[in-house]
Amino acid sequence: MVINAWRPAGAADTNRPKTLVKEITPSKRFIERTAMGEAFPTFTVTATVASDMDIQATIQTGLALYDDNGMVTILAQDSHDFAVGDSYTMEKEVTIGADIQPGEYRIVSVNRINDSDTWISDQGSAGRYIAVTVAETSMSIQPMPKSEDGMNTIDFGIHTIDGITYQLVSEYGNNRAYVKLYNETEKYKGDIYIPDYVTYQNMEFKIYEYKYMGSPIFRDSPELTSLSSPTSFSVYDCPALKSVEIREGVLRMRSIGECPLIESITYPSTCSEAVLPEYCRGVKTLTFLYKRGMSLKGGTSCLSAESLPSLTDIYIDSDIPPTVEGSTETVNPNVTIHVPQGSLENYKQSVWKDWNIVEDMAAVPVRVNWDYCGPCEDLSNRY
Repeated sequence: MVINAWRPAGAADTNRPKTLVKEITPSKRFIERTAMGEAFPTFTVTATVASDMDIQATIQTGLALYDDNGMVTILAQDSHDFAVGDSYTMEKEVTIGADIQPGEYRIVSVNRINDSDTWISDQGSAGRYIAVTVAETSMSIQPMPKSEDGMNTIDFGIHTIDGITYQLVSEYGNNRAYVKLYNETEKYKGDIYIPDYVTYQNMEFKIYEYKYMGSPIFRDSPELTSLSSPTSFSVYDCPALKSVEIREGVLRMRSIGECPLIESITYPSTCSEAVLPEYCRGVKTLTFLYKRGMSLKGGTSCLSAESLPSLTDIYIDSDIPPTVEGSTETVNPNVTIHVPQGSLENYKQSVWKDWNIVEDMAAVPVRVNWDYCGPCEDLSNRY
Protein backbone atom coordinates (compact mmCIF):
# COMPACT_ATOMS: atom_id res chain seq x y z
CA MET A 1 0.00 0.00 0.00
CA VAL A 2 1.24 3.49 -0.85
CA ILE A 3 -0.49 6.53 0.51
CA ASN A 4 -0.92 9.10 -2.26
CA ALA A 5 -1.77 12.35 -0.53
CA TRP A 6 0.63 14.77 -2.14
CA ARG A 7 0.24 18.43 -3.08
CA PRO A 8 -3.12 19.13 -4.79
CA ALA A 9 -2.96 19.32 -8.58
CA GLY A 10 -2.32 22.84 -9.83
CA ALA A 11 -1.24 24.22 -6.44
CA ALA A 12 1.72 26.59 -6.61
CA ASP A 13 4.93 25.53 -4.88
CA THR A 14 4.81 28.54 -2.58
CA ASN A 15 1.32 27.56 -1.40
CA ARG A 16 2.33 24.23 0.01
CA PRO A 17 5.42 23.10 1.91
CA LYS A 18 7.94 20.82 0.26
CA THR A 19 9.66 18.50 2.71
CA LEU A 20 11.23 15.08 2.53
CA VAL A 21 11.45 12.51 5.31
CA LYS A 22 14.96 11.10 5.57
CA GLU A 23 14.25 8.66 8.38
CA ILE A 24 11.36 7.63 10.60
CA THR A 25 11.98 5.21 13.46
CA PRO A 26 9.96 3.95 16.45
CA SER A 27 11.53 3.28 19.82
CA LYS A 28 9.73 -0.06 20.24
CA ARG A 29 8.78 -3.00 18.02
CA PHE A 30 6.08 -4.73 20.07
CA ILE A 31 3.57 -3.25 22.53
CA GLU A 32 0.86 -4.96 24.58
CA ARG A 33 -2.28 -3.75 26.29
CA THR A 34 -4.60 -5.51 28.72
CA ALA A 35 -7.74 -5.59 26.56
CA MET A 36 -9.62 -4.10 23.64
CA GLY A 37 -10.97 -0.63 24.37
CA GLU A 38 -7.78 0.56 26.05
CA ALA A 39 -5.15 2.83 24.56
CA PHE A 40 -1.74 1.33 23.92
CA PRO A 41 1.20 2.54 26.03
CA THR A 42 3.04 5.56 24.66
CA PHE A 43 6.09 5.08 22.45
CA THR A 44 8.55 7.45 20.80
CA VAL A 45 8.81 8.17 17.08
CA THR A 46 11.82 9.99 15.68
CA ALA A 47 11.57 11.56 12.22
CA THR A 48 14.26 13.50 10.38
CA VAL A 49 12.63 15.96 7.98
CA ALA A 50 14.42 18.07 5.36
CA SER A 51 13.05 21.03 3.40
CA ASP A 52 13.62 21.14 -0.34
CA MET A 53 11.94 24.53 -0.73
CA ASP A 54 14.05 27.30 -2.29
CA ILE A 55 12.86 29.84 0.26
CA GLN A 56 12.93 30.10 4.04
CA ALA A 57 9.62 29.05 5.55
CA THR A 58 7.97 28.07 8.80
CA ILE A 59 6.37 24.69 8.28
CA GLN A 60 4.11 22.71 10.57
CA THR A 61 5.16 19.07 10.64
CA GLY A 62 3.45 16.13 12.22
CA LEU A 63 2.95 12.40 12.48
CA ALA A 64 -0.32 10.90 11.27
CA LEU A 65 -1.92 7.46 11.32
CA TYR A 66 -3.23 6.27 7.93
CA ASP A 67 -5.23 3.28 6.74
CA ASP A 68 -6.24 2.29 3.19
CA ASN A 69 -8.86 5.04 3.10
CA GLY A 70 -6.56 7.89 4.12
CA MET A 71 -5.72 9.74 7.31
CA VAL A 72 -7.25 8.37 10.51
CA THR A 73 -5.85 10.82 13.04
CA ILE A 74 -2.97 13.18 13.82
CA LEU A 75 -0.72 11.62 16.45
CA ALA A 76 1.65 14.55 17.05
CA GLN A 77 2.57 17.90 15.52
CA ASP A 78 5.28 20.56 15.68
CA SER A 79 6.42 23.74 13.92
CA HIS A 80 9.88 24.53 12.62
CA ASP A 81 11.50 27.46 10.84
CA PHE A 82 13.28 25.90 7.85
CA ALA A 83 16.17 27.70 6.18
CA VAL A 84 16.92 26.79 2.55
CA GLY A 85 18.21 23.20 2.52
CA ASP A 86 17.61 22.89 6.27
CA SER A 87 16.61 19.71 8.11
CA TYR A 88 15.70 18.90 11.67
CA THR A 89 14.80 15.90 13.79
CA MET A 90 11.57 15.76 15.73
CA GLU A 91 11.10 13.26 18.53
CA LYS A 92 7.50 12.76 19.57
CA GLU A 93 5.66 10.63 22.10
CA VAL A 94 2.65 9.05 20.40
CA THR A 95 -0.18 6.75 21.42
CA ILE A 96 -2.48 4.51 19.40
CA GLY A 97 -5.81 5.30 21.00
CA ALA A 98 -8.53 3.04 22.34
CA ASP A 99 -10.79 3.87 19.38
CA ILE A 100 -8.38 2.41 16.79
CA GLN A 101 -9.77 -0.90 15.59
CA PRO A 102 -7.60 -3.98 14.82
CA GLY A 103 -6.10 -3.75 11.34
CA GLU A 104 -3.17 -2.62 9.22
CA TYR A 105 -2.02 0.99 9.48
CA ARG A 106 1.01 3.14 8.85
CA ILE A 107 2.49 6.16 10.56
CA VAL A 108 3.69 8.79 8.09
CA SER A 109 5.12 12.30 8.31
CA VAL A 110 2.76 15.10 7.24
CA ASN A 111 3.09 18.86 6.86
CA ARG A 112 1.28 22.11 6.23
CA ILE A 113 1.99 25.85 6.46
CA ASN A 114 -1.14 27.27 8.11
CA ASP A 115 -3.70 25.94 10.55
CA SER A 116 -6.34 26.27 7.85
CA ASP A 117 -4.42 24.06 5.41
CA THR A 118 -5.06 20.35 4.99
CA TRP A 119 -2.36 18.06 6.28
CA ILE A 120 -0.58 16.30 3.40
CA SER A 121 1.90 13.44 3.35
CA ASP A 122 5.47 14.51 2.70
CA GLN A 123 6.04 14.57 -1.03
CA GLY A 124 8.41 11.86 -2.20
CA SER A 125 8.44 10.11 1.17
CA ALA A 126 5.87 7.35 0.59
CA GLY A 127 8.65 4.79 1.01
CA ARG A 128 9.48 5.91 4.58
CA TYR A 129 6.87 5.08 7.17
CA ILE A 130 6.13 2.86 10.15
CA ALA A 131 4.01 -0.22 9.45
CA VAL A 132 1.59 -0.77 12.34
CA THR A 133 -0.43 -3.95 12.87
CA VAL A 134 -3.03 -3.50 15.60
CA ALA A 135 -4.44 -6.66 17.20
CA GLU A 136 -6.77 -7.14 20.15
CA THR A 137 -4.16 -6.94 22.88
CA SER A 138 -0.90 -6.35 21.02
CA MET A 139 0.61 -4.16 18.34
CA SER A 140 3.64 -4.67 16.08
CA ILE A 141 5.62 -1.64 14.89
CA GLN A 142 8.07 -1.89 12.00
CA PRO A 143 10.00 0.93 10.28
CA MET A 144 9.97 0.76 6.50
CA PRO A 145 12.00 0.37 4.41
CA LYS A 146 14.26 -2.07 6.25
CA SER A 147 15.78 -0.39 9.26
CA GLU A 148 19.52 -0.42 9.70
CA ASP A 149 19.53 -0.75 13.47
CA GLY A 150 19.71 -4.54 13.56
CA MET A 151 16.14 -4.82 14.90
CA ASN A 152 14.28 -6.00 11.83
CA THR A 153 12.55 -8.92 13.57
CA ILE A 154 9.66 -8.80 16.02
CA ASP A 155 9.25 -12.07 17.94
CA PHE A 156 5.65 -12.79 18.97
CA GLY A 157 6.72 -15.92 20.82
CA ILE A 158 5.92 -19.64 20.59
CA HIS A 159 2.26 -20.63 20.36
CA THR A 160 0.39 -23.88 19.81
CA ILE A 161 -2.55 -23.41 17.43
CA ASP A 162 -4.85 -26.34 16.56
CA GLY A 163 -2.29 -28.81 17.86
CA ILE A 164 0.69 -27.42 15.89
CA THR A 165 3.45 -25.39 17.53
CA TYR A 166 4.73 -22.26 15.79
CA GLN A 167 7.23 -19.51 16.41
CA LEU A 168 5.55 -16.34 15.18
CA VAL A 169 7.71 -13.45 13.96
CA SER A 170 7.51 -10.35 11.82
CA GLU A 171 10.57 -9.90 9.62
CA TYR A 172 10.84 -6.64 7.68
CA GLY A 173 7.07 -6.28 7.98
CA ASN A 174 6.34 -9.86 6.78
CA ASN A 175 4.45 -12.02 9.28
CA ARG A 176 5.89 -15.53 9.25
CA ALA A 177 5.15 -18.74 11.14
CA TYR A 178 7.90 -21.28 11.71
CA VAL A 179 6.64 -24.79 12.48
CA LYS A 180 8.57 -26.41 15.31
CA LEU A 181 8.42 -28.93 18.13
CA TYR A 182 7.58 -27.51 21.51
CA ASN A 183 10.46 -29.48 22.99
CA GLU A 184 12.97 -32.14 21.94
CA THR A 185 10.97 -35.09 23.28
CA GLU A 186 7.60 -34.18 21.73
CA LYS A 187 6.73 -35.88 18.44
CA TYR A 188 3.80 -35.16 16.16
CA LYS A 189 1.31 -37.99 15.87
CA GLY A 190 -1.79 -38.90 13.89
CA ASP A 191 -2.92 -36.94 10.83
CA ILE A 192 -1.07 -33.63 10.59
CA TYR A 193 -2.32 -30.84 8.31
CA ILE A 194 -0.22 -27.67 8.22
CA PRO A 195 -2.38 -24.75 6.96
CA ASP A 196 -1.18 -22.02 4.61
CA TYR A 197 -1.69 -19.38 7.30
CA VAL A 198 -2.38 -19.20 11.04
CA THR A 199 -4.04 -16.35 12.92
CA TYR A 200 -2.86 -14.93 16.20
CA GLN A 201 -4.59 -11.94 17.84
CA ASN A 202 -6.22 -10.95 14.53
CA MET A 203 -2.84 -11.05 12.74
CA GLU A 204 -2.26 -13.51 9.90
CA PHE A 205 1.08 -15.34 9.70
CA LYS A 206 2.16 -17.24 6.59
CA ILE A 207 3.69 -20.68 7.11
CA TYR A 208 7.30 -20.08 6.17
CA GLU A 209 9.39 -23.13 7.00
CA TYR A 210 10.17 -25.75 9.62
CA LYS A 211 12.46 -24.75 12.46
CA TYR A 212 14.62 -27.69 13.42
CA MET A 213 15.92 -28.38 16.90
CA GLY A 214 18.95 -30.54 16.14
CA SER A 215 17.09 -32.89 13.76
CA PRO A 216 14.15 -32.59 11.34
CA ILE A 217 10.78 -32.18 13.03
CA PHE A 218 9.28 -35.26 11.37
CA ARG A 219 12.23 -37.59 11.98
CA ASP A 220 11.66 -40.67 14.15
CA SER A 221 7.94 -39.99 14.61
CA PRO A 222 6.51 -43.48 15.25
CA GLU A 223 2.84 -42.38 15.50
CA LEU A 224 2.69 -39.96 12.58
CA THR A 225 0.14 -41.36 10.08
CA SER A 226 -0.29 -38.61 7.43
CA LEU A 227 1.24 -35.25 6.64
CA SER A 228 0.09 -32.38 4.40
CA SER A 229 2.31 -29.31 4.05
CA PRO A 230 2.32 -26.00 2.09
CA THR A 231 6.11 -25.70 2.31
CA SER A 232 9.13 -27.95 1.90
CA PHE A 233 9.71 -30.55 4.59
CA SER A 234 11.81 -33.60 5.43
CA VAL A 235 10.40 -36.80 6.86
CA TYR A 236 12.45 -39.84 7.90
CA ASP A 237 11.95 -43.07 9.81
CA CYS A 238 8.19 -42.81 10.35
CA PRO A 239 6.94 -46.43 10.35
CA ALA A 240 3.22 -45.55 10.58
CA LEU A 241 3.20 -42.80 7.96
CA LYS A 242 0.83 -43.79 5.13
CA SER A 243 0.62 -40.62 3.03
CA VAL A 244 2.34 -37.32 2.38
CA GLU A 245 0.82 -34.40 0.51
CA ILE A 246 3.24 -31.90 -1.00
CA ARG A 247 0.86 -29.07 -1.81
CA GLU A 248 0.89 -26.67 -4.76
CA GLY A 249 3.20 -23.77 -4.00
CA VAL A 250 6.10 -25.88 -2.75
CA LEU A 251 9.14 -24.95 -4.86
CA ARG A 252 11.72 -27.39 -3.53
CA MET A 253 11.21 -30.64 -1.69
CA ARG A 254 13.52 -32.20 0.87
CA SER A 255 14.03 -35.92 1.52
CA ILE A 256 11.53 -38.66 2.34
CA GLY A 257 13.10 -41.84 3.70
CA GLU A 258 12.48 -44.97 5.75
CA CYS A 259 8.69 -44.67 5.55
CA PRO A 260 7.55 -48.19 4.59
CA LEU A 261 3.78 -47.60 4.35
CA ILE A 262 3.77 -44.78 1.80
CA GLU A 263 2.60 -46.13 -1.58
CA SER A 264 2.75 -43.02 -3.80
CA ILE A 265 4.32 -39.58 -3.80
CA THR A 266 3.26 -36.69 -6.04
CA TYR A 267 5.41 -33.61 -6.54
CA PRO A 268 3.26 -30.59 -7.55
CA SER A 269 3.57 -28.49 -10.67
CA THR A 270 5.35 -25.73 -8.71
CA CYS A 271 8.13 -28.02 -7.48
CA SER A 272 11.20 -27.58 -9.68
CA GLU A 273 13.71 -29.31 -7.40
CA ALA A 274 13.44 -32.37 -5.18
CA VAL A 275 15.53 -34.88 -3.28
CA LEU A 276 14.54 -38.36 -4.47
CA PRO A 277 12.98 -40.59 -1.81
CA GLU A 278 14.89 -43.61 -0.56
CA TYR A 279 14.32 -46.79 1.41
CA CYS A 280 10.54 -46.52 1.29
CA ARG A 281 9.74 -50.12 0.48
CA GLY A 282 6.02 -49.53 -0.08
CA VAL A 283 6.30 -46.81 -2.74
CA LYS A 284 4.84 -48.03 -6.04
CA THR A 285 4.50 -44.79 -8.01
CA LEU A 286 6.23 -41.42 -8.21
CA THR A 287 4.65 -38.50 -10.06
CA PHE A 288 6.42 -35.29 -11.08
CA LEU A 289 4.11 -32.54 -12.41
CA TYR A 290 6.62 -29.73 -13.02
CA LYS A 291 6.56 -29.06 -16.78
CA ARG A 292 9.88 -27.32 -17.38
CA GLY A 293 12.41 -30.01 -16.48
CA MET A 294 13.04 -30.73 -12.79
CA SER A 295 16.29 -31.06 -10.92
CA LEU A 296 16.38 -34.33 -8.98
CA LYS A 297 18.97 -34.82 -6.25
CA GLY A 298 20.40 -37.99 -4.80
CA GLY A 299 21.25 -39.93 -7.94
CA THR A 300 19.30 -42.74 -9.61
CA SER A 301 20.50 -45.17 -6.94
CA CYS A 302 17.58 -43.78 -4.87
CA LEU A 303 15.29 -45.41 -7.46
CA SER A 304 16.96 -48.82 -7.29
CA ALA A 305 15.22 -52.07 -6.35
CA GLU A 306 17.14 -52.03 -3.09
CA SER A 307 15.97 -48.52 -2.16
CA LEU A 308 12.38 -48.66 -3.50
CA PRO A 309 11.64 -52.38 -4.01
CA SER A 310 7.94 -51.88 -4.83
CA LEU A 311 8.45 -49.09 -7.37
CA THR A 312 6.94 -49.89 -10.77
CA ASP A 313 5.96 -46.57 -12.38
CA ILE A 314 7.30 -43.04 -12.59
CA TYR A 315 5.11 -40.38 -14.24
CA ILE A 316 6.89 -37.25 -15.50
CA ASP A 317 4.56 -34.60 -16.94
CA SER A 318 7.30 -32.76 -18.85
CA ASP A 319 8.72 -33.01 -22.34
CA ILE A 320 12.01 -31.76 -20.87
CA PRO A 321 13.75 -34.66 -19.05
CA PRO A 322 14.67 -34.01 -15.40
CA THR A 323 18.35 -33.54 -14.67
CA VAL A 324 19.92 -35.69 -11.96
CA GLU A 325 22.41 -34.42 -9.40
CA GLY A 326 24.47 -37.45 -8.42
CA SER A 327 25.35 -40.75 -10.01
CA THR A 328 23.16 -41.90 -12.91
CA GLU A 329 24.67 -45.36 -13.36
CA THR A 330 21.82 -47.21 -11.63
CA VAL A 331 18.93 -48.37 -13.85
CA ASN A 332 15.95 -50.16 -12.32
CA PRO A 333 14.59 -52.69 -14.87
CA ASN A 334 11.37 -53.08 -12.89
CA VAL A 335 10.32 -49.47 -13.48
CA THR A 336 8.46 -47.91 -16.41
CA ILE A 337 8.83 -44.17 -16.92
CA HIS A 338 5.72 -42.56 -18.41
CA VAL A 339 6.27 -39.34 -20.38
CA PRO A 340 4.15 -37.02 -22.58
CA GLN A 341 3.49 -37.92 -26.19
CA GLY A 342 6.13 -36.57 -28.53
CA SER A 343 8.88 -36.44 -25.90
CA LEU A 344 10.36 -39.94 -26.16
CA GLU A 345 13.30 -38.78 -28.27
CA ASN A 346 14.20 -36.14 -25.71
CA TYR A 347 14.40 -38.78 -22.99
CA LYS A 348 16.41 -41.18 -25.16
CA GLN A 349 19.05 -38.46 -25.45
CA SER A 350 19.18 -37.79 -21.70
CA VAL A 351 20.40 -39.52 -18.53
CA TRP A 352 17.23 -41.67 -18.75
CA LYS A 353 18.20 -43.24 -22.10
CA ASP A 354 18.65 -46.76 -20.69
CA TRP A 355 15.37 -46.84 -18.75
CA ASN A 356 12.11 -48.35 -19.98
CA ILE A 357 10.23 -45.30 -21.29
CA VAL A 358 6.75 -45.07 -22.80
CA GLU A 359 5.06 -41.90 -24.08
CA ASP A 360 1.49 -42.53 -22.97
CA MET A 361 0.73 -39.26 -21.16
CA ALA A 362 -1.04 -36.28 -22.73
CA ALA A 363 1.22 -34.06 -24.79
CA VAL A 364 2.50 -30.92 -23.10
CA PRO A 365 0.85 -27.79 -24.60
CA VAL A 366 3.04 -25.82 -26.99
CA ARG A 367 4.92 -23.02 -25.26
CA VAL A 368 5.36 -19.71 -27.12
CA ASN A 369 8.65 -17.89 -26.68
CA TRP A 370 7.51 -14.28 -26.54
CA ASP A 371 11.10 -13.07 -26.21
CA TYR A 372 11.51 -13.52 -29.97
CA CYS A 373 8.67 -13.85 -32.42
CA GLY A 374 10.65 -12.85 -35.54
CA PRO A 375 9.92 -9.94 -37.88
CA CYS A 376 6.29 -9.02 -38.34
CA GLU A 377 4.73 -9.12 -41.81
CA ASP A 378 2.36 -6.35 -42.88
CA LEU A 379 -0.93 -8.08 -43.74
CA SER A 380 -2.99 -4.92 -44.13
CA ASN A 381 -3.17 -5.19 -47.93
CA ARG A 382 -4.43 -8.78 -47.98
CA TYR A 383 -7.97 -8.07 -46.86
